[in-house]
Amino acid sequence: MGETILIRHGIVITMDAEGRIYEDGAVAVQDDRIVAVGKTDEVEREYKGDIVIEARKKAVLPGLVNLHTIRTA
Repeated sequence: MGETILIRHGIVITMDAEGRIYEDGAVAVQDDRIVAVGKTDEVEREYKGDIVIEARKKAVLPGLVNLHTIRTA
């Protein structure tokens, strides 16, 4: 298994059907895949992070796809 990136203490704005927002949220990423999204304390119980990014007062948008850089044939 590759390294885990943990983005914590950010304002996580989800792209799920409920449109959930976590004021003190975290996102865990393993092998370029989002594996957890939720409250920071809950995500940190399961994922420690080889790389930890502090995101206080920052918006975190897991699942957002940047379509500006996609090339078409």
